[in-house]
Amino acid sequence: MVDITEDSSDMYDNVPPIRIEGKSETEAGTLNANSSARVLYISNADVTLGANITLTGGNETAYYIGTSGTGGVSAGGGVAVATGSVFTLNGGTISTNSAGSAADEPGYGGGVFVAPGAAFYMIDGSINDNKAMYSSGYGSHGKGAGVYVDASASPNNYGIFTMSGGSITGNTIPDTAGGYGGGVYVREGAQFTMSGNASISGNTIPNSTWKYGTGVYASASDSYEDTVFSMKGSAQVDGDNEVYLTSGAQIQIGGQLTGTGTVATITPEAYPGNQVQVLKLTADADTTIAANIAKFAVTAQQDGSDTLEWKIDTDGYLILATQPFITCSLDPVYSILSFAGNAVSKTVDEPVSVTVQNPGTVDVSGAVWNGNITSASGIRQELEAQTGGTTYTFTPAIPVGQYTVNIRLTLNGKTYTGAFSLSLTPGDTSGIIRTQAELAAAIASVNTGQTGYITVEKDIMMYESIVIERRTVVLSTPSGETATMKRAQGFGSAFFIVQEGGQLVLGAENTGSLILDGGAVWTTDSSGTNTGITATRALVSVSSSGQFTLNDGAILQNNESSGSGAGVSIGSGSSFTMNGGVIRDNDAASQGGGGIYVYQGTVTMNGGDITGNYAVSNYGGGGALIYEGEFIMNGGSITANKSANQGGR
Repeated sequence: MVDITEDSSDMYDNVPPIRIEGKSETEAGTLNANSSARVLYISNADVTLGANITLTGGNETAYYIGTSGTGGVSAGGGVAVATGSVFTLNGGTISTNSAGSAADEPGYGGGVFVAPGAAFYMIDGSINDNKAMYSSGYGSHGKGAGVYVDASASPNNYGIFTMSGGSITGNTIPDTAGGYGGGVYVREGAQFTMSGNASISGNTIPNSTWKYGTGVYASASDSYEDTVFSMKGSAQVDGDNEVYLTSGAQIQIGGQLTGTGTVATITPEAYPGNQVQVLKLTADADTTIAANIAKFAVTAQQDGSDTLEWKIDTDGYLILATQPFITCSLDPVYSILSFAGNAVSKTVDEPVSVTVQNPGTVDVSGAVWNGNITSASGIRQELEAQTGGTTYTFTPAIPVGQYTVNIRLTLNGKTYTGAFSLSLTPGDTSGIIRTQAELAAAIASVNTGQTGYITVEKDIMMYESIVIERRTVVLSTPSGETATMKRAQGFGSAFFIVQEGGQLVLGAENTGSLILDGGAVWTTDSSGTNTGITATRALVSVSSSGQFTLNDGAILQNNESSGSGAGVSIGSGSSFTMNGGVIRDNDAASQGGGGIYVYQGTVTMNGGDITGNYAVSNYGGGGALIYEGEFIMNGGSITANKSANQGGR
């Protein structure tokens, strides 16, 4: 065994690139500072520590680097990497070193200290059982028992630590006063990247009240460049080691995380709902936050005697894991519904309940509740009105995402308004179609040239068109049940656009009712005033060799369109077969064809009913308008349709 003992910390100053390694596993080497100073100081040099070599016995207590203001700190018990230097660990061990002391300066980087403008690359090896000490003389805590990555407020002057392998384990800030970063401390503006099979585990800060980041402490500040702490591959900060994120700091996902189970448990500095983002993507990430959030856990919040469980939404923000209801209070002076607490998290088909906390002696039996849900991208759901009660319950019918819920409560002639944030998460993944996004994904999963049978069991709010091409899609509802697909406010196009050899079949034998509702609300019938939603296209638009079949159980209704046809529009070379079902109460406000519009296409009617539709334009055709097309009627009925001009039926 080769034992190299170094008593001077300046031996390796200003040396060209060198590699230090042991001869073999059986003849391993040691650099031992015998507790007199740090083991290795790298200045203006590029040094690699290879296999079969251990750096140990470092005890740095007097090297001032001036990063903490008055006095300084003791930096790098094992290795100090000065500005302009590069250090690579590729198989060696940095063990049982210490920085700082109670009488002298606090310790930063018990194993390795990386100065601003320096770089540390850890490819393999171990940093273990090192210490960063608390200074009672300066009243300052130890930071980064394993590694400390420094930075300055000057532009582009930050330390870089890239860990693509190896382990950081068993390091500690042993003082009873506690400290920051048992494994790694990342100062504001510094950069730390974990990838490959890099592992951080088993690091400790024994103090129970001043313990921040047993695994990693990542700090952020507006006065510094953005802090970077990124993870990808099978990199892992084990469950016994938390990642502490100060306000403004996040874990950046650089690629799909493949580690087993939880790859990091996050403790945020604060828990103010969706205002805190703890995950984001790097600029070159080839994945999404949604694909990785199951890999992260969040430390529970102690709120007085309550324990609040948190999780992360698909945009990387903290949200409450459970919240049975949302409370609000009445402000009679300003007519405000005041919502307290954090953002609400629900699954897409989970009811939301709003409860007034302080109605006092006010009679709420005549109260009228209503409102809407909106998003920054323009998605909008009008909520059904409810009369009476201190609690208003509704079910969102919109896709996963971030929303604002606007609530109106009219009570004794006065209207109170308020809003709160709502985060909708995927929830159950059993295959039940509950949103337009899930329906679109199910249709897209049908292979080209194949037939997909999709069951719709929940009401769906439609906020954009679904295009069907080169495949056949059969939509139905279970027997005895009803599911309604309803137009969202602000969405005016067709629910389904069938083209390029696509086929859509609505309804099937022995199924329930599947309703496509355009959102029009008629004062009398379809020839009256519409107080609801108006559209620009039919509910189903078929063109370019597309085919559409309507069977029993399917209903197309309440669509007012300024385009060609309100119920169904059939374009050149396309076909529509109506075996059953109903097309009712639709209004073609400009182009004619209240029920069906046909241009150079073919309609075959074998059954079903076309009724109560209206065409207000000169083109006419309340029930159907056929323009250079073919309409074959073998069965069914066309009744009670109207036209302002001609062809009422």
